Amino acid sequence: MTIFEKTYTHTTNSRKHIGSNGRKPQNISVDDCLNSKSTKTYLLKSLLIDKYDLSDSIERLKITSILTDSLQSMETKLKKRKIEQIQAHNNCISMEPPKFIPIKINNPCGNVKIKDVDDDDVFNPCNCDPNQPDPCGPKSSCLNRVLMFECDPELCPAGDKCNNQQFKKQLYPTLTPFLTRNRGWGLKTLDIIKKGTFIIEYVGDLLDREEFNKRMEAIIKERNENHYFFHISNSRIIDAGSRGNLSRFMNHSCDPNCEAYKWVIKGETRVGIFALHDISVGTELVFDYNFQNVKGVTKMPCQCGADKCSKFIGV
Repeated sequence: MTIFEKTYTHTTNSRKHIGSNGRKPQNISVDDCLNSKSTKTYLLKSLLIDKYDLSDSIERLKITSILTDSLQSMETKLKKRKIEQIQAHNNCISMEPPKFIPIKINNPCGNVKIKDVDDDDVFNPCNCDPNQPDPCGPKSSCLNRVLMFECDPELCPAGDKCNNQQFKKQLYPTLTPFLTRNRGWGLKTLDIIKKGTFIIEYVGDLLDREEFNKRMEAIIKERNENHYFFHISNSRIIDAGSRGNLSRFMNHSCDPNCEAYKWVIKGETRVGIFALHDISVGTELVFDYNFQNVKGVTKMPCQCGADKCSKFIGV
C-alpha cells in the first residue's frame, strides 16, 4: 500500500470528497485535491505540500498519476471486500428459508379501513356470455377485467364459468424459495408461466399509517435491512414480514419479469403479481419494488445484476 493509499484510507472512502459538485472524476489531479474544501482531504493535502515540489510541472504530473492509480487500487480493494462480506453473509444464512406465519388473504391490524367503498357502489355485472369460450378471460371483452375489478361469482352472468376470479380461486403456479448467490432468499417457478398470468397475491398484515409508522421506527432502531412493506395507498400498507405467503421471497430487479398490479375485489384493493412475459421453469421471479426511500433508512445497494441496474433500490 502506497503512502497515498494509506492517507486516502484514513481520510475518506469515496471519491466524492475530491472534485467539483460531488461528481466522481476519472482522474484525480493535484489541483483537485488542493482545491477541495472537504476536511476529509486535509491530511492528503498536507502530505502533498510537505513532501513534493508542487511548482515543478513534471512533478505535478507524476503525483497526479500516483494519486489516480492509488485511488483506483483502493476502490478495487473496497469492492473486493464488499463482495467478500456479502459471500460471508450468505454463508451464515440458514439453509432453511426464514420462518413466517402463512396466510392466504390480508390480515387487518388495528383500525385499518379494509375497503375503499361499499360493494353496492363499485360492482357492476359484466355482459359476458357464459356460452362463449373463456368467458371473462384475458382475451374477452369483460369490462370488469379491463378496469381491474374481479367479478363477483354471485352476480357475474358467466357464473361458475367466469374466468375473472383469480384472487378468489388462488390457482397459483408451483413456486419455491431458493437461496440466491448474493441476495439472500428468492422465489422461482417450477412451472412454465405464460405472459399475463396471475402468479400470486402479495399478502400480509394490513396496516394503517399509524401502525406502519410504529413498525418503521422499530426497523430503523434495530437497523434491520429486511422489510416487506407494500403501499396500497397512504392509509393502507401490507407488511409481509411476519405473516404472508411465498410472494414475500420475491427479490427486486431493475429488469423484472413480473409486475405488481392493484385489483379491486368486492370493494377491497388487493395486490397481484403478474408475468410481464413468458417465464421458463427454474427462473427466479422478480419485480421492481418502486418504493420511496424512507428517511432514516440507509439506501440499499441493488444486487440484481441487470444491464440497466440503477445501483440502488428505490428512489
